[in-house]
Amino acid sequence: MNKEIRTKWLKSLRSGKYQQTTGELLNNGQYCCLGVLGRNLGIRKEKLENITDPINFDPEDFRYTCKFPSAIVKVNKRNESAKSTKSCDALIDLNDNKRENFESIADYIEKKTVGV
Repeated sequence: MNKEIRTKWLKSLRSGKYQQTTGELLNNGQYCCLGVLGRNLGIRKEKLENITDPINFDPEDFRYTCKFPSAIVKVNKRNESAKSTKSCDALIDLNDNKRENFESIADYIEKKTVGV
């Protein structure tokens, strides 16, 4: 993934600035990890509010990262490309199902992706 976007996203997840929610990108001022990414990409809050499926979100808004295109994501630092929805699904699972906090999710992103 783009190194600058990745660094900014990790910093935001660890900042304590964002309260966490599940099931939606943004709901009542609380974000899922992908909602934090959306804000880092400059997507307006109104466009993120109550969105439950980032895979089907307007691709123009998340064109660089949300779907994790294989061309910009390398898994496990071994230059293996990840499938776009698989990477996104893993983050949704950590955030929504396993209820991992943003710090843990940031650690996962740091381990599983490299900035390119």
